[in-house]
Amino acid sequence: MCAIIDANSLPEVFGDNKTDRSMAFVNWLEAQTVQVVIGGTQYRAEVDKVAKASQWFRQAIRTGRASEVNDEDVDRSATDLRNLSDARHQAIVRSDDPHILALARCSGARLLYTADGALIQDFTDANIIGRPVGKVLPPSDYHEFLNDRRNRRLCSQ
Repeated sequence: MCAIIDANSLPEVFGDNKTDRSMAFVNWLEAQTVQVVIGGTQYRAEVDKVAKASQWFRQAIRTGRASEVNDEDVDRSATDLRNLSDARHQAIVRSDDPHILALARCSGARLLYTADGALIQDFTDANIIGRPVGKVLPPSDYHEFLNDRRNRRLCSQ
């Protein structure tokens, strides 16, 4: 399985003020054969701003807990998503996170840790992400979600 942690959630997941949800997520990552993905110049820059997250990713890459996606592929996909519009020339992407959506498209990751409402809408939209659609770790009932065997297959590649 592949997961993405939204940059806005990095302090919650790796900072000193962890929530019950973020602790459950980190414990689950450590206990499962789950890979977190990183890629794209914008996302890498966002990760580097959170020292503990940056350290965690470096260690996770060395130990196989995280996988790297080609930055150029993610950046190109993010540009394509920024330009994606419908027949009326209205932007399809609602969030300000096309780099996160691009990382999902390039990596096959279909699990997202975030609380960003617009990003949640985009991540669960098959017109943006493709099939299978993405899932977001819910703010409540996250233990049930993490223990659901069906959610272990959220990485399509």
